[in-house]
Amino acid sequence: FAFLADHEHTLTYIILSYLDPWFCCNKDRTAVLKCWESLGGAKDTLIKEYGDDVTRWKGVTVENGRVVKVYWGRMGLTGHLTSEIGELDCLRHLCLHDNEIGSIPTEVGKLSSLTFLDLHGNQLTDLPRELGNLCSLTSLGLNHNRLSVLPSTFA
Repeated sequence: FAFLADHEHTLTYIILSYLDPWFCCNKDRTAVLKCWESLGGAKDTLIKEYGDDVTRWKGVTVENGRVVKVYWGRMGLTGHLTSEIGELDCLRHLCLHDNEIGSIPTEVGKLSSLTFLDLHGNQLTDLPRELGNLCSLTSLGLNHNRLSVLPSTFA
């Protein structure tokens, strides 16, 4: 019984994620909302009438209770992506193309599952060197920004 006591939260999460296809962990829900708001997005535009049902939020894909894709291309987003993006540790696709985003945080380098990152058509002037930590990354879109140099970790 000691094992069950130590892993009660994990077991509850596993059961909920399989029994309820609309389940999304609170950590991911909070991170997505903070990221959206940090880019100037209005909360009601993201969640519409769906409330806490992250599976129906604009541009967000959830699998097994975790956010795996965020597609916010051409949404008029501005500003700086918040560090909470690093909390989305199951994120595989991040598409923020054709907005007015000025910077992305070093925490993007924590997204070890990320395979697709599209940041083209923004206002980025530099990139965190931690992007070089993304070993699973197979596609990276950076064109049409204000970048003059890439981090040395890209070499």
